[in-house]
Amino acid sequence: MLKKLMLSAAMSALMVSGAMAQASPPADPPKAAAPKADAAPVDAAKFVASQSADQWVFSKFKGTDVLGPDDAQVGDVNDILFDKQGKILALIVEQALAHSAVVPRIALVAPTGKAATRLQSAVLSAKASLACDQCVREGIPETATTIHRALRTRTRELGAGASLNVDVLLVDEASMVDLELMADLFGALPAHARVILLGDRNQLASVEAGAVLGDISGASATPSELAQSIVVLTRSYRYAADSGMAELARAIQAGDAARALAVLADPAYPDVSLEQPAERGLSRALSDAIVAGYQPYLESTGALSDVLRAFDGFRVLCAHRRGEHGVEVVNRSIIQLLFERGLIERAQGHFPGRALLITENDYRNQLWNGDVGLVRRNALGVPVACFVGSDDRVRELGFGRLPAYEDAFAMSVHKSQGSEVDDVALLLPLEASRVLTRELLYTAVTRARRRVVIHGRAALVARAIANRVARNTGLSDLLA
Repeated sequence: MLKKLMLSAAMSALMVSGAMAQASPPADPPKAAAPKADAAPVDAAKFVASQSADQWVFSKFKGTDVLGPDDAQVGDVNDILFDKQGKILALIVEQALAHSAVVPRIALVAPTGKAATRLQSAVLSAKASLACDQCVREGIPETATTIHRALRTRTRELGAGASLNVDVLLVDEASMVDLELMADLFGALPAHARVILLGDRNQLASVEAGAVLGDISGASATPSELAQSIVVLTRSYRYAADSGMAELARAIQAGDAARALAVLADPAYPDVSLEQPAERGLSRALSDAIVAGYQPYLESTGALSDVLRAFDGFRVLCAHRRGEHGVEVVNRSIIQLLFERGLIERAQGHFPGRALLITENDYRNQLWNGDVGLVRRNALGVPVACFVGSDDRVRELGFGRLPAYEDAFAMSVHKSQGSEVDDVALLLPLEASRVLTRELLYTAVTRARRRVVIHGRAALVARAIANRVARNTGLSDLLA
């Protein structure tokens, strides 16, 4: 398996590692001219296979501030694909048209349904505003799917062992893809295919075995063809470079616990702070933050999409699932608190306003692991689970039709990957654990757009920053 992934990695044309944010915007790409009428179109597969990474896309990034892995900050896939200047997918199509080639077949995939939905939504919302010719816009796909579904569809439609019908594959949230799944994906690609891996190697690695993105990113330390295919983008579009969140993220990433604690205590950075947790239950500070954070969506009477956006204004993240400060206990405590404050009508059952997190894929109902919905009353006054699809249509489902789900007022840091909210309250356990690592802390802090409050002891924050995840998969040795 390792050898298969190592050999397949040589096909990768571009990998964005570290941050998912552009460093310094390049000039607007020139609009592509349509192929000349008298020019025979070049086969897309031959064109893609003939282009080196520098010829193909990297020339568009020349002159930008592309720094090393330690300078990276976090951003969002929408910033990478459709910021005002750097439009990777548009550049791919433009390059093909400029060489009189047939537009390459591009596929968009992600490890989870939620990530695929966000990727698809970003594409759909941005295509209309792209500053490019219509022929370029038409070459950009409008759908994204999960890796599992792409592989399953290939087997069903083309047979076992067949290659995916793509010239270019973009994989979002690549840090979440485990070794076995990545090997299966690379093994299903045709020999000429190019791969774009988007991800942040500083985040938590996959739940299953492997740290594929981190291992491949490590290849940049030694001169190689693969090293030349790695670009680290460093400008964050989620928060300002001089904000407390940016300073805190950099300190955590660098392993500088003293600097991180100094930033958390500095009144010059009001967007980050450290609060002492309660020995049991929710502290006063956390309780007040929960009420203030969830009250806007609970009192909203607008459209479901607007209410869900209001719900994304705040989230409690936990390092553990179980225990006094784990997801399960904290969710029950939050529900009881909201009931006592009069924001929900009861603390049991399917009460209106209950936030639900889907925890497994459901292909029949088009619900994906990571999807968030809300309980609302339908036209008959009956509580139902409501979700907004990628087409912005509201779907109402009875609770018996739902796949596995749980409350979403508090979620684990692992589950929060690929999402972002305005304000984050991170609740740490009272004692050190193996789960409490630098990567977990970094992932939690970088979920926020506006403010982060860590509810935990300073000593545990420092210990977490010193505790790095180490996975000896052997892939980095094979790639060396």
